Amino acid sequence: MAVFEVLGVYVLVSLVQLAWGQKGVLRRITWGLNLGVLSGAIYYFLGEPLAEIHVYLALVFKAAFLFFAALVATRIVDWLLFDALSRFRKAQPIPVVLRDIGCWLVMAGLLFLIIRTIFPAVNLNVLAFSSLVVGYIVANATQDTLGNLVAGLALNTETPFQIGDWVNVGGHTGQVVDMTWRATRLCTKNEDYIIIPNSSISREPISNYSRPTPVHAQSFMIGAAYEAPPKRVREVLLETLKTVPGIQTDPHPRIYLTGYGDSSIQYRVKYFVNDFDQIDQIESDAMDLIWYAFRREGIGIPFPIRDVRLHTISADDEARADGARRSEIGRILRGTDLFASVPEEELDRLASHFREALYAKGECLVKQGEAGNSFFLVRSGRVAVAVREDSGRESVVARIEAGGYFGEMSLMTGAPRTATVRAETDTAVLILSHTEMADVLRRNPRLAEVIATVLEQRNQGLSDHLAARKGAGLGSDSGRPVGVLLEKIRSFFKLRGTT
Repeated sequence: MAVFEVLGVYVLVSLVQLAWGQKGVLRRITWGLNLGVLSGAIYYFLGEPLAEIHVYLALVFKAAFLFFAALVATRIVDWLLFDALSRFRKAQPIPVVLRDIGCWLVMAGLLFLIIRTIFPAVNLNVLAFSSLVVGYIVANATQDTLGNLVAGLALNTETPFQIGDWVNVGGHTGQVVDMTWRATRLCTKNEDYIIIPNSSISREPISNYSRPTPVHAQSFMIGAAYEAPPKRVREVLLETLKTVPGIQTDPHPRIYLTGYGDSSIQYRVKYFVNDFDQIDQIESDAMDLIWYAFRREGIGIPFPIRDVRLHTISADDEARADGARRSEIGRILRGTDLFASVPEEELDRLASHFREALYAKGECLVKQGEAGNSFFLVRSGRVAVAVREDSGRESVVARIEAGGYFGEMSLMTGAPRTATVRAETDTAVLILSHTEMADVLRRNPRLAEVIATVLEQRNQGLSDHLAARKGAGLGSDSGRPVGVLLEKIRSFFKLRGTT
């Protein structure tokens, strides 16, 4: 009957474990809990019959119960201290090898106390000698395993890396996920896990990308056309790299001219990041924005091939293409209130002076506070107009779609930009500079008064400074009388007053 009681207790505990699931600390104490419950049930229900056979039989199961109970308690304390508490405090996890060694030492001490308490007559000297013999045999049979253990202890003592660091070991690059007594596990950027024996790591050079600081240098090569002056290429590259998220300003990026190739001048772009996990995305973003910047600045990226093409374009074809372009720009301008009063002939001439520029999503077209004297007409895409508040936070106050425009106050008065404009999609804009507009106003002086009236009408009725910025595009003279705006326009373009 007692045997069935033992089996009943063991089955009940097993069912509870199945219902609870192998999660958290239960996964680490399953085998110790099972053996402890089994040995405890045997001692409780079968202790007297076993003692009648031999007194040591019952005591062995009692000692086993105490040992496994201590083991379960040690594992629970270990989980609370190094798993649950570390996650709560967001502290660096302790390597498993050190935790296991600590548990082994504690259990060895508890085993000694249990044996000394329950079996006082046992000669521990004999037991120690037997352990040495068994240990010698086991050590010779498991040399590789012990080598990994010793190497793991050395790695934890010297700490060339910690859990969470990005390292390169033996040609494998990944983030350290775990360190056990036998091996170290890395997770690569492809989400593959690589398990490297500790003894192999101890013989390999180790590159740690996270220590002593997370700042890491990265570089790539790019070619530019021979027609582009190297100084100008450097300026464009450095200005572009400043806008790439993730690239550090200290240390600042560096550009090196490395050689003259068959079809291009070669440059090495070197920059610094502090998040090794994002270097691929940062490099991709940098190359994206460099393409757009080179395109806007007319810097070619030559093909490394010989490409001979014969294509004849007649003067009539060029004239028709240019006429179509001016006609399209003129149509867009006529649809705006700012240029609606410009004579047809002047509008056509003005359209020929617009230049097109392409911006990538997220790029900044103008910045709040910087000087400006150009006008932007959105040809395709969408931009967001943001104003920096006194707290330093930027708020989006408007979005401008294709056909909209901004920068009219800077064009007409030279006022600093009073908002920051960023591309929300890949955006093509047509840009008109102050010089071309000056030619039109000199030939039509009274046009300045018409444009000043339009600007005032756009600003009229706005109740506060932020709303004025939103309603007037990028204007800074919101709510001023027409006369004031007119005088600023005449002064900026050096126009004589008209009667």
